[in-house]
Amino acid sequence: MDKESVVPTQPEREKRSHAHLYRAVTGSESGHSHILEFFVYPVNGDAYDGHQHNYQGHTRISQRHFHRVIGTTGPAIPLPDGSHIHEVNDRVDDEPFSFRGGYYSTETGIPRHEHTFAGLTSPGIGYWPPGW
Repeated sequence: MDKESVVPTQPEREKRSHAHLYRAVTGSESGHSHILEFFVYPVNGDAYDGHQHNYQGHTRISQRHFHRVIGTTGPAIPLPDGSHIHEVNDRVDDEPFSFRGGYYSTETGIPRHEHTFAGLTSPGIGYWPPGW
C-alpha cells in the first residue's frame, strides 16, 4: 500500500487547532528525579502534515527545587485511527529554582545540573466541534 492511498488528500483533511498532554518522569541525574506535566501550545495541524508544538513549563519540586523546560516536540506521528501523537526528547534547564516570596529564586546551595526526559504526548485534545 503506498502513502497516497493511506493519507487523505488536503480537501478531505481538516487541520484543526489542538494541543496535547505530556507526562513524564525525568532521569535521576544528581540522585533525584522530577515529575513533568504540561500541555503543549496549540497549533493547527493533522496527523499527516508533520506539524510540531512548542512547550514550556517547569518540573514539580523535588529535593527543594524545580527546573524550567522549554522546547519543541517532534513532528506528528500518525496513529491507525487517524489521530496522532508527538515524541518529546529533551532536557530541563540546568538552573535549580525554588519559590520565594511569590517569585522564582535560584537555589545557589544546589549545584547546577540537568535531567533528561523522553516520551510521547497524548493524542490531540481540545478540538473545536466540526464545522464550528
